[in-house]
Amino acid sequence: MRSIWNRVLGIVRNSDIVLMVLDARVPNETRSVKIEDVIKSMNKKIAIVLTKTDLIPKEYAYKTKELLKEEGKRVFLSSYKNRSGILSIRKFLFREADKKKDRIYVSVVGYPNVGKSSLINLISRRQSARYSSEPGYTKGEQWISLKMPKLNKGKVMILDTPGVIPSEEKYSLIKGTLKPKDDVLDEIKEFLNIAFSRKHNFFEVYGFKSSRDEFIEKLAEKYNMRKKGNELDIERACMKIINDWNSGRISIWE
Repeated sequence: MRSIWNRVLGIVRNSDIVLMVLDARVPNETRSVKIEDVIKSMNKKIAIVLTKTDLIPKEYAYKTKELLKEEGKRVFLSSYKNRSGILSIRKFLFREADKKKDRIYVSVVGYPNVGKSSLINLISRRQSARYSSEPGYTKGEQWISLKMPKLNKGKVMILDTPGVIPSEEKYSLIKGTLKPKDDVLDEIKEFLNIAFSRKHNFFEVYGFKSSRDEFIEKLAEKYNMRKKGNELDIERACMKIINDWNSGRISIWE
């Protein structure tokens, strides 16, 4: 964990602009104050990109954007599904390169599974950064040169970084660090506590209604997840919730 953190610090240190990526479903939970403080201490320009905006109501995405702008942040809304927001981000980066009249380096930081690699693919307009719905899939560091529009005087180099998880922060499904193979029941219960205190699409997606406390058992019943002896397979139900969250099938919002 320390090596990942040190690598990210080095990348940010050598960048001119940092794009901090947040999952629009849970922007507060996927926002790292520690990273923001580091970026500020290094006097780097920062822009926040809210990804996966197609997974939540538009009004909530715009509300989050306005709240962040009130803090003085530059904010972009983005969606891999409908390719929205990418042109605005590219224009911003090339404007910054024009000001410098030289090459600028851009780093992308955020927790696993917030959409860093997908964002890079859209900005660079090619399938360059490897990605998966499984957290932590991106491997290594890749510098990608953005194709320069006509008359531009500067060049933009963008890098996809490993997911940033400061060692003192708890691993969790929302932060993209929980994998199906992990011991997950307590974490899923905590996730459901958060989800059921907000708006969500669970009932529409799974086709049944339930209380928070009975949800995992009801899900196992719905999909006939059973062990030998006809006992409900709670672990499989938890794994399904993890996979459905990571793939974007289920969402929550405030």
